[in-house]
Amino acid sequence: MKKTILTAVLVATAMLSTGCTVEAVTGTVAEQAAEGSAGQAVGPVSAMEKAKEEVEAKAYAARVVAANSSMMAGLDWAVSGGGWEAGAKATVTLRSAEGTAICAPAGTVADDKGNFDGVLTIPEGTTTGTYSLEAAYATGPHTTTVNVFSA
Repeated sequence: MKKTILTAVLVATAMLSTGCTVEAVTGTVAEQAAEGSAGQAVGPVSAMEKAKEEVEAKAYAARVVAANSSMMAGLDWAVSGGGWEAGAKATVTLRSAEGTAICAPAGTVADDKGNFDGVLTIPEGTTTGTYSLEAAYATGPHTTTVNVFSA
């Protein structure tokens, strides 16, 4: 512990002497600093919960989004979206540049907050390239661009 503190002091001193700014300590280091003398957390440590909330907020901020912007053919791809009417039925499809459906569509229903989650299975042998992820429902299609890689 003493070695860690000494290292932190030396790094901070070096940063200040070269004109670098010092930012607030967050994440794992802050969690370790919050531990008591017995190595137990003094209060609730909720870094993982906060990270999950941030990811969900980003995912549901768009009408349709893929969990990853790129995926290998032959795998399941988690998709989500937000801003829909509660109970709205949306169909999510992966389409080629020509508009051809690449896989079976995922049928989803928006929850009471207007968010949905679904899974698409990208067929083996799908050509490497840029595709359109489309969520369609009464207000029209909503799309985002994604990449598929073939092995």
